[in-house]
Amino acid sequence: MEDTLTAFTGEMKRMLGVKTIDIDVPLSQLGVDSLNIVEMVIICQQIYVDVVNYEDIAIDENTTIRELDEQLNSLSVVPAIDTAAAGALPVPMPGPPPA
Repeated sequence: MEDTLTAFTGEMKRMLGVKTIDIDVPLSQLGVDSLNIVEMVIICQQIYVDVVNYEDIAIDENTTIRELDEQLNSLSVVPAIDTAAAGALPVPMPGPPPA
């Protein structure tokens, strides 16, 4: 499976129409403008599916692709497995030994 930084970088290259991109250069220097931000948010929602609240992202003209990937990964919450919904029965714990 592709890691999020690689996937995000690939989508940013596609969005900006470039073959290479420096993930440590601020978004503003990469040519990201206000119209690109909307598309970038959609890209992020597709790649970082476990982020609960996108409003917690701190982004400005100096944010880099790497920094944004780190933020989104830190905001990702892996859902807990609901064993009852998955059809699994709880495993009984052994009781005290017989007297």
